[in-house]
Amino acid sequence: MAQQPIHKNTWIWLLILLTLFVICSYIFVPEKPEEYPPYVSNSPAPTGTKAIYTYLEENQLPIKKWELPPSNLANRENTLQVMVEPSLFSEKNTLQAYQAYVENGNTLAIFKHNPKGMFDIETTDPTMSIEDTVELINHDLEVATASSLRLKPDEDDEILLADHYGPIAIKRSIGAGSLIVVTEPEWLTNTAILENDHLEALFTVLNFNSYDTILFNEYVHGNEAGTSMLSVFPNWIIVLAFELLLVTVGVLWLKGKRFGPIITPREATVRFSDEKIKALATWYMKGKNYREAIGIQADFLKRLLLERFGIPYKNTWSENTEAIERTLPNLSKEAIRRFTNGLDDVLKQEKVSKQAFLSWSQKIDHIRREVEAE
Repeated sequence: MAQQPIHKNTWIWLLILLTLFVICSYIFVPEKPEEYPPYVSNSPAPTGTKAIYTYLEENQLPIKKWELPPSNLANRENTLQVMVEPSLFSEKNTLQAYQAYVENGNTLAIFKHNPKGMFDIETTDPTMSIEDTVELINHDLEVATASSLRLKPDEDDEILLADHYGPIAIKRSIGAGSLIVVTEPEWLTNTAILENDHLEALFTVLNFNSYDTILFNEYVHGNEAGTSMLSVFPNWIIVLAFELLLVTVGVLWLKGKRFGPIITPREATVRFSDEKIKALATWYMKGKNYREAIGIQADFLKRLLLERFGIPYKNTWSENTEAIERTLPNLSKEAIRRFTNGLDDVLKQEKVSKQAFLSWSQKIDHIRREVEAE
């Protein structure tokens, strides 16, 4: 009992050290860089579009982020909405809302590798060779192309940009507005906007100065970055929860709660182990109680026959001879009859010699193994 306070103090000091370690880790270890989904306008990552958004903002252009559903675009006029690699519009209401937005006199610019299926846009897949840059045939510009697809314009569509494989950007009139489709969203990314002639190609496709409002659509990106369960909580709450967990484990430990597998002490099982059987065997041998020992073995065998084959327990061994013959086909009938008749005779005797005890013990054990094998 005198060692109990020392044991508790050890755990208390361990919890204090762990607490200090967690607090120091939270203060001094730098946080991991924030991860952004690709093509969003607030992302400084190489795949983000913050560079072009900031450039337009610094040039006093009326640019805004749009994070609302398309149903909120009603009654707008002379606006440009830019979508960079949006998902396909699977809902009919969404497509109808964007269609009405364009028909009302607005421009929707979609930059997507494969825009097939959006506003009835069709694409072709020409056989292309791998090139670092291509030259636009309708403009004196060199650009890098990441998409292997080219647009298939209608008769009334205006081809804005094209290389010798086919159209890269087209413009289609819808109602009072226009739809512009470009197969190269990488041109707007931070890592590629200033490479080659991407910026000049972008201004060739989009005349930013001719619109009252420019909207960068972030609604189409949704929660592509994903949010982990821990990221929704402030760091101080996570640290506090971890500390409470440590304190709870420490308190339960100090109160004597068990952790891990239960180990049964030897004293609880030694009475039911082989030591009891050995002790009984020694007692019978020293006391020369051979008759009682054979009776116990025979009684066990008779109960085993009852459980396995339903042979009556109250009958004598001779009376159960035929039933035993049917249940133990591996033994000869003669051997079984000698066993049953002889066992009845031994059990009727008041005393049995040691030699007879050893002999009948072997015979009973042999029959027992045959019964258990069936």
